[in-house]
Amino acid sequence: MDEKPPMEPILRAEAEEARRALRDHPTPEQLVAYRAAELPGEEMERIKDHLALCTECGQLLLDLVRFEEFEPAEEPAALAGAEVEAAWQ
Repeated sequence: MDEKPPMEPILRAEAEEARRALRDHPTPEQLVAYRAAELPGEEMERIKDHLALCTECGQLLLDLVRFEEFEPAEEPAALAGAEVEAAWQ
């Protein structure tokens, strides 16, 4: 009986090779537009395919999501003009 090689190592090697070939990373502006679904269909697909392989860009997109969802615990206290001036000094 012919035994087939395990697929996982082959797929991992292929994915690593594809990651090394990534060159055209989306700009932060493109990631924002991607998140808002404001890009043409083919551009959305290109970025989606890129995100499937590029952990760096995927992390940037996750950071964007966390930034959009961030809510400060409370309003910062307003500083008096003298306090601002002292802080600059």
